[in-house]
Amino acid sequence: MQAFAWSHVGLIRSINEDIIALEGWNSRDSPEGRLAHPRTSSWALIADGMGGHAAGETASELATMYLSELLPVATNRAQIEKALAAIHLRLHEIAAAHAQLAGMGTTIVGVLQQGSSVMMFNVGDSRLYRLRRGVLEMLSEDDSVGHALTQCLGGYAPEPLPVAHVSECVLEEGDRLLLCSDGLTDMVDDDAIAGILSASHEDPAHMLVVAALEAGGYDNVSVVVLL
Repeated sequence: MQAFAWSHVGLIRSINEDIIALEGWNSRDSPEGRLAHPRTSSWALIADGMGGHAAGETASELATMYLSELLPVATNRAQIEKALAAIHLRLHEIAAAHAQLAGMGTTIVGVLQQGSSVMMFNVGDSRLYRLRRGVLEMLSEDDSVGHALTQCLGGYAPEPLPVAHVSECVLEEGDRLLLCSDGLTDMVDDDAIAGILSASHEDPAHMLVVAALEAGGYDNVSVVVLL
């Protein structure tokens, strides 16, 4: 899959608690958080951290770091579920040893290509969409009531374990996949997102982030577009 990616701090916040990870690259490797040129990647992740101060930043970075190591050897739903549960518990272990990280947590959304199909998964409210023949469909499931998360990786309670949403879909020619944090979807509606994804932009991730910033940029915004 050809990936376009950008993670932006937004116009209000001073710290970017989001992170994007692709094969061989993550958004914190770049001063601007932007992938300068599209790259081929068989998997993609976005994590949106929470917890205040350095905690959210740390949670999202640790989750993507651990998952980046586990994804290349994951071949089925059970292995992805096991990996996410292990990361959840690991975040709690680290937070218990460092008082300043108490309560740190993160959402996660990701895809893993396996031939013509993709395994997709999420915990929290970071989303995955598919654009097919001009129609935008959300493939992830939000774990939230209003703006309050009902589950995440990490957080204040190690039990119960989060129940990850894991499924598989077969890609068709022309499909576009979009992974994003809520900094995009809180600012830009589905029709506008579909319009940008359908257009022939050189960098659709850039255009989506710009749309979120022009709408106010109240939160960190992270976008990966896979072609």
